[in-house]
Formats: sequence, structure tokens, C-alpha cells
Amino acid sequence: MPFTNPHPLTIVLLLALGILVACSAPGATTPTTEPPAEEPSPTEPAETPESTATEPATTEPAATETVSAEVDTTVAPTVTPSSEEGEESPVADTRWTLVSFGPTGEETPVVPGTTVTLQFDAMGRAGGSGGCNTFGVDYQVQGNILSFGTIVSTMMACLDQDIMDQEQRYFGALQAAGEFELTSDELTIWYDDGQGVLNFAAETAVPGPDETPEAAQDVEIRQIEMFDAGNGWAIGRLGDAALDRVLLTTDGGETWQNLTPDGVGTAGAADPAGVDPAQDIAAAGYFGSPQQAWVSYSRAQPTAEQEPPRVWLTNDGGQTWESSEPLELGEIPFEFFGPSDLGSLDGQFGWLMAHLGAGMSHDYIAIFSTEDGGESWQRVADPDSNPDIQSCNKSGLVFTEPDEAWLAGNCPGLMQPLFLYYTTDGGATWSQTELPLAEGLPAEIDGSLGDRCG
Repeated sequence: MPFTNPHPLTIVLLLALGILVACSAPGATTPTTEPPAEEPSPTEPAETPESTATEPATTEPAATETVSAEVDTTVAPTVTPSSEEGEESPVADTRWTLVSFGPTGEETPVVPGTTVTLQFDAMGRAGGSGGCNTFGVDYQVQGNILSFGTIVSTMMACLDQDIMDQEQRYFGALQAAGEFELTSDELTIWYDDGQGVLNFAAETAVPGPDETPEAAQDVEIRQIEMFDAGNGWAIGRLGDAALDRVLLTTDGGETWQNLTPDGVGTAGAADPAGVDPAQDIAAAGYFGSPQQAWVSYSRAQPTAEQEPPRVWLTNDGGQTWESSEPLELGEIPFEFFGPSDLGSLDGQFGWLMAHLGAGMSHDYIAIFSTEDGGESWQRVADPDSNPDIQSCNKSGLVFTEPDEAWLAGNCPGLMQPLFLYYTTDGGATWSQTELPLAEGLPAEIDGSLGDRCG
């Protein structure tokens, strides 16, 4: 058959049929219709590629746990003070005392007589004493980096400017903390990018005859001095023991730590009052700050063989106690030695009133004063040199200046029911002053107040 040209429409149909067959062939791909495989999105997990279909099913949960730990630590560092979840901070549950600090290589010791501390719990909280005020702060450990949040402290004025300056420098150093090194007995913290350094030693155990009272043990508070909502001293008794204890709280009275000077209530030279443990032992205290306390002990039935009375002193929150020189009574006879009023104006000048005996409407007293923070005491009044102030019960003594003091008492039925003596020469001589009636009270009622108390 002779060749003839195909119809144009036939050519078009044949081309279309060829293209359709080619597209439906197995293994054929069209690059423009399916993009190449991409990495899974961080927010939308993609299907597992065929090449990894044989990997264990635990791969994805393990990755999820790692991501979760990093997020938790970043979002809430104060909940877990360590950089790794489940790992306890290396400084948790440790207590330290500052030895020296300052420019690296040129550190200076802390001011003599002060105790600067730092302690950590396991929940991201730290605190301690700056030498004058107590403080609290959040902390976080990331590797070898130690950082602190905003420090919150009590606001008591330090009596010594050097102590106040030291405390402010200490707080500033903590706020600028960086790298640290830790051993069993030393903690070193660099601050200001390594330009300064804090050197701590492990805190020693607090001395005392007993452990901290258990929560269920009764505590009878007889004297208390709080410095803020959390910190305060008290004198009290534990259970039914006939011994006044020196107690300290840092949680607003929820719990109390027994910091009684070692040896109180036992026989031996360490006994501050020469007492028998079977006898009633009472104490009077002065508490100047959470760090400073003075305590004097007495017993109900003294003997001629007992040691001279003393005052026990602490300037480090009860960690250590020192005994004053003996309070000498000379040849003055006394039935007992019962301190009742112990105080101070500035932590250096102080006073103590002790009751020596009673009888025939007399309350025999001696008054002592100190000018060196309680280390030594001078007797300024006693029954021999001041017989005019020995009558009737004395209920209180306070100095307003080293030379000026007021002595109060009451004597119903024998003399003016309430009386007040004052001195302007440090206690060498005393004069009685009249107490005016309260404003608006008729003068006729004065004679009917014979049983009022001082």
C-alpha cells in the first residue's frame, strides 16, 4: 500500500497515549510533584523514615526525657539547685564559717569577735549570719558555678562600723559569686569574675549537753527576746527538768535549739554556778542580737563551797561560750545568789542585779556593772555600802546611761507601796523619787493602793 501522511489529529492522540503509559510505569518519579524528605520539625514529629524502621522503639522516649530535664532546670532553677535532675547539689546540707575574704591573693581575716556564716539546704535555699544580721537567699549550682538570688536580711544596726562594713562587703560578694571549689572541710567561692575570693571552713558542731528538743517535747518559755519574725532567744525549761536552758529559734518559734553553755547542771569546774544537777537551776539573760547573749546562773540552795558566780558570753550565736571573771562579793554574807536583771546599753556597758537574801521585809541585793562586754564586772552597790535600798522587794533595774539608773520595787503596808530609786553616779549613791498619780486619778485614792505591785 502506498504511504500516506497520517491525519494531524491521529498524531496528537498517539503522543497523549504515550505520555499516559510512561507516567503509570512502576518506579517512575516526577521530581516536581514530591519534594525530597526533610528533617522532622521540632514542633511536629514526622513519620519514621524507612531507613530507620528497624531501630528500637525506646529511642524516642529517651530523647523526650532529656529535653524535659533541660526545660525543667531552666524554667524553675530554685526547685532543683543542681544542673542535672535527680542529682543533689554538692553544697546541699552543708554549713560554713567565713575565715577570710577580699581581693584574690590579698584576703583579710574577718573582724575579730565576729562570726560570718553560710549554710545551704537541699531545696535551693541558703542563709546564715553576716556578723550582725541574719539573711536568707536562693542559690543555684550549674557545674562549678554557684550563683545567688536577692539577699533578704534583718535590718539591725551594727554597733561597730567595721562589722557593718564587713557585712555589706560579704553580702555584695555573695551576689557577685561565680566559680567555686569544695572539699570536705573547705569551701572557696570566687566573685567579681575571679577578682575576689571568699574562704570558708566547715562549721564545727554546736556544743551543748543535749540535742535540739524533739517536736513533741514540752518547752516552757520563761524569758524571750525576738529580733524579727524568725530569729530570737529564750530561756526556758524542757519537759520537767529543773534547769533553765538557753534556746535559739530561727523559724519564729516553731522549733528551738538548745544552746545552753556546756557544763551547766553537772558537777565539776566547768559548772558556771557550782550547782548540783539535782537542784533547781535558774538563769537570767541579756540578748543583744541573734549572735550576742549574756547568761548568769544561780541555784535554789547555794553552799559555801560553790564557785563564785559568773556571766557566760557568746558572740557567735551560741556556737561557743566564754566565762567572765568571777563576780566577787568579798566578805558580804549571802543566803543565795539570784540574778534577776541582766542588761546592756550597747553590748559593752552592762549591769546585773543579784538578790542575796530576804527577811524582815528586806530584799538584799548587789549591783554589778561592766564596761568591756561582760568579761569583767565591778560591784557598785551592796548591802554594806547601800543599806538604804535594801528594804522591800526590788522588781527591776535599768541603766539609761553608764552613770544613770533606775531601781523599782514595791512594799505594800510598810512604806510607799510603789517606790523608785535613781542614781547619777553609776550606783554609788541612790535617792528616792515620788511617783505621781496617773492623770485624772483623785488624790484621795492614793491611800487605798497599798496592795499595788511594782
